[in-house]
Amino acid sequence: MQIILYFFLSPMVVLLFAQEVVTVVIEPPSRYVGLTYQGPVDLDGQPHGRGKMSGIAALTQEEYLIDCNFVHGQCDGFSIFKNKSTGKSYVGQIKKDERNGHYYEQGYGKSVDPRQGTYEGEWKEGRWDGFGTYTDTRGNVFIGEFVMNTPHGMCKAILIDGTVYFGEWVHGQKHGVGSLTFPNGDRYIGEFYEDSPAGVGGSIAKENGARIFGEFEQGKITGIAVEKNPGKGFVRVGEYQEDMIQGLIAEKTQDGELILHGSLNGKEKTGVIYEVKPDGERYLGEVSQGKPHGEGMLLGPTRINKIGRFQDGIFQEKK
Repeated sequence: MQIILYFFLSPMVVLLFAQEVVTVVIEPPSRYVGLTYQGPVDLDGQPHGRGKMSGIAALTQEEYLIDCNFVHGQCDGFSIFKNKSTGKSYVGQIKKDERNGHYYEQGYGKSVDPRQGTYEGEWKEGRWDGFGTYTDTRGNVFIGEFVMNTPHGMCKAILIDGTVYFGEWVHGQKHGVGSLTFPNGDRYIGEFYEDSPAGVGGSIAKENGARIFGEFEQGKITGIAVEKNPGKGFVRVGEYQEDMIQGLIAEKTQDGELILHGSLNGKEKTGVIYEVKPDGERYLGEVSQGKPHGEGMLLGPTRINKIGRFQDGIFQEKK
């Protein structure tokens, strides 16, 4: 039986129909003024029991569909909210917070917002809180722990460009220990700080297998590091600054033969170095701008070939 019932009816009339399935046009002070409710009501004429609201709200001029278990005018339990005008929706649990008497999305639910994306998982006080899956409007996917609507804790991010991160998050940023795979297949495993590799970590290049392990700062090698490059055939230990060698370095072949020891400023050798040249000849001495410059010696397999002063890479013969 369906009856049109308005809130200005007398309590006695309301009492007569309280347990019936009625049709009510919602009136002030409800935010859903103008919607039509179909379902049982309580003695005060408030929706109470399993029912539906639908229509265009007077305040927003937006079309709604609400299907839930009402408790004195409030949804409580499994609920369906749809804003047909904006495309937003929520399907899941609504519960009362006994501390303040307010009703929130609480428990498990799914929300869809065409402008923000889709979240499905655990909620607390109307926010994403717990384990869930969020897909933004571009198609990037985040699976894991959330707090206050952002990844927080252990979470995996799969981005549309092929980037994949799995590890610790703090307030929506990669922070802690994690593994980051780049679109080209290169990987970084180690510590992160405010969304960038920072601290102790290692990177592996997919194309040539080059590996470097050491200290990172803002995504770049800065500090002591060990580098192994199978393609170039060397193992290097030294000081780095923003991905460039800056300071003392020792370089060996993969067989363990020392081929360079000294200091570098970027790609240029500087100070005093020991270096084995491609032809097997060795140089020990001072360098400037990457060339022998100053006192030094060239060593052959069994003897000293030249000793004395060099200038711009050329040995200065004594006159």
